[in-house]
Amino acid sequence: MKTMKITIAALATFVFMIATATTVKAQSFAEYQATNQSQLSISGTSSLHEWHMKLDALNCKIMGEQVSGKDLVLKNIDFEAKVSNLKSNESSIMDNKAYKAMKEGKYPTISFTGNQVYTLPLSKDQFSGTVSGMLSIAGKKKQVEFNIKGNSENGVITVEGDYPLKMTDFGIDPPTAFFGTLKTGDQIKVHFKILLKNNSTISSLN
Repeated sequence: MKTMKITIAALATFVFMIATATTVKAQSFAEYQATNQSQLSISGTSSLHEWHMKLDALNCKIMGEQVSGKDLVLKNIDFEAKVSNLKSNESSIMDNKAYKAMKEGKYPTISFTGNQVYTLPLSKDQFSGTVSGMLSIAGKKKQVEFNIKGNSENGVITVEGDYPLKMTDFGIDPPTAFFGTLKTGDQIKVHFKILLKNNSTISSLN
């Protein structure tokens, strides 16, 4: 009977230690939000020249924590931007053609969500790795995966990378202009550099 009591007490102590450790870890996650310095652009080709479109504004939130300075752990990636905030270095006519091709009237936003937990090894505040999630453009959702790199210091996480895709994969017909004499290529590339600032430490139990 005495041995059983000791065993039960030891088991209870072990469970308490695990629960405490889990709670402490859960509370160390913080919410990071994109700053005004964040950049995202799209580049492509046409029958005449290369073209570029840049986002004037974007929203991005992420949960992150550093583990003993060795790893950066990210989760709950939530990115959203309005199609109408994409502006080119061409005329507004080309911008409007792009909006129409992306069905902006029916699907006004572009979004990306990553619900996995991404553990990225840190080396002198630098990191690199792979992120995957659901990309939604023009009402079409597609699972994507791309490489990222960046750094984490002074409460700011900088994430940058690029991702090639085809417009037709999202049901978008490459825009044309000038009675079809200008035709854009199907292949485009998304370039991004997102600066995320630590807002406040919150529990990851939510």
